[in-house]
Amino acid sequence: MPAGTWHRETAKEIPSGNVIVIADDAHRYQHLAELIALVSVLSTGRKVKLVVGTRPSGTSYVNDRLARSLDETRVIRFQSLEQLKLKDTIALAEEVLGPECKEIARPLAEISKDTPLVTVVGGRLISRGQIRPAELANEDAFRRTVFDRFIEDCEGQLPIGGRPKRELLYLMAALQPISPTDMRFASSAEKFLGLRSDQIVQGINALEEAGVLIRTGERVRVVPDVLADYLLENACVNQRNETTGFAEAVFQEFRDVFLSNLLKNLAELDWRISQRESSSRLLFAIWEQLINEFTAGGAELRSHLLKELKNIAPFQPKPMMALVRIAMDTTAKESNFYSWTISQDDVLASVPEVLEGIALEPALLSESVNRLWDLTHYGDRVHNQSKRALEGLVAYRRYKHVQFNEQMAELIAELTKKSDAFDRKFTPLDLVDELLDREVEHTELNGRTFTLTAFPLNYANVRGIRTKALATIESLLFSKIARASTRAVDSLERVLSGYLPKFRAELSPEERAWQNEERMRALDMMRARMRPGDAPIPLARQIKSTLRGLIPSHTQNSVLLTARSLAGELPNSDAMLMFDAMCTGDWDRDLEFDDIQEASRQHDQTH
Repeated sequence: MPAGTWHRETAKEIPSGNVIVIADDAHRYQHLAELIALVSVLSTGRKVKLVVGTRPSGTSYVNDRLARSLDETRVIRFQSLEQLKLKDTIALAEEVLGPECKEIARPLAEISKDTPLVTVVGGRLISRGQIRPAELANEDAFRRTVFDRFIEDCEGQLPIGGRPKRELLYLMAALQPISPTDMRFASSAEKFLGLRSDQIVQGINALEEAGVLIRTGERVRVVPDVLADYLLENACVNQRNETTGFAEAVFQEFRDVFLSNLLKNLAELDWRISQRESSSRLLFAIWEQLINEFTAGGAELRSHLLKELKNIAPFQPKPMMALVRIAMDTTAKESNFYSWTISQDDVLASVPEVLEGIALEPALLSESVNRLWDLTHYGDRVHNQSKRALEGLVAYRRYKHVQFNEQMAELIAELTKKSDAFDRKFTPLDLVDELLDREVEHTELNGRTFTLTAFPLNYANVRGIRTKALATIESLLFSKIARASTRAVDSLERVLSGYLPKFRAELSPEERAWQNEERMRALDMMRARMRPGDAPIPLARQIKSTLRGLIPSHTQNSVLLTARSLAGELPNSDAMLMFDAMCTGDWDRDLEFDDIQEASRQHDQTH
């Protein structure tokens, strides 16, 4: 794996007895969850281990699949592989070079120490006499020579005629992963490469046999990743980091079918170039064209582009935000698509998912959140998707960075200051409630099977976030807007309520301790609000109702004793009693009594 094809009989392909299954480049393997579940089942009664390898950029994807499908106690995590030390690289070079070229192992190791592939391939080429040891003097030149010679070996297997042979590899690196039998790819590739479709398929098959391409299901891609990186960069920019025009040429020919794949691959290359250079203009012309088309386009074109490009928002947040600003700040003309009419609402419905990806860029997080909030003002479809995106940004995730949630807590506090914050049912306090959740939940649909998991919070890590959330509620308790202050009491009621964990028998002692600490904080906040004596009657009644549901007389823990004490301090003016009587149903008072007979007697006396 991931070269293996997943199907219903996959389990039968795994040998009997003790087995080690390896999933390399697991971040690219779309059936990783199914593989994890299969290994979990097969390990009953015998030893079946799954070794998962991934690039650092794919760690979150792998962790997410593990968290959703497997008990953490069955997972062993190894430290990320660091750059080889010089002595280790020398040892690798000596092994590849052999005894006859052992004396140049150190120079080879020094020039290739951060890329073991260059060490291995370069050493083999030197030992065969295909590269002169003198070429080790220049690091960049040596790397290029190694990769060029390696590619030349593969190029000999490609069909003759048409465009330069290497362009098939360049094209694969730009569009991957692709299905060679996709007729849309075949027709465009024929024109672009000047080859017949059968020659292209033969070339891809030859590259696959040579091990340069690997197949996952029906799709193929270049391996290893470092070679794909080199191919795409070599095609798109020269040694002076000037663009060659290849990216624009592929864009013009393949944009209608492979726009998402192409821009994702180019965006990753653009990011790598920008890490070593002050800036990159690789995608400048492409984005300029897309933005111009988007500005002039109608609703159908805008909606289509936003859907196609949503997956690259984390890689290209700034130009994607430019599209969002146009989509939200200017109204698109209605377009007809077959028998449907595409309107501005359809465009706006495509924006929330894009903003959710853009929000991962720290400089654009605040604008993303504010724009998502603005979108909650629109009709049900746009509102629901925007609400879902905001909840996704604020929700706890097992491997989500704590600092992101801390920033979200601060931005939500700012949302509460907006004039329209409490005009509708959905308010910023709904997001605060997400921050005050007490478990991390995961839900995933695999085929027709749901995988549901829940994990306790690491309170030491999230305490600061929850403190900020409670501070936001506390400030709103003193708001002059009745809707805001009474809604704040609703949030405190959630904090005060009991909590049963999902998929676990009971809370741990540590969880009980910090949850009771938060309950005591909530009661202190209520007491502080009532102390001035000027709390509006609706707010005082809301607090009284919350405490009424919390203090059955037979319960004696410290939180409930404090709640009973606070209930006794609440004002009992005639106006308060009348308002409470009008707002509270007869049976809502049952929790004040020890048994149903006593509650019934009280009902009779009241009437």
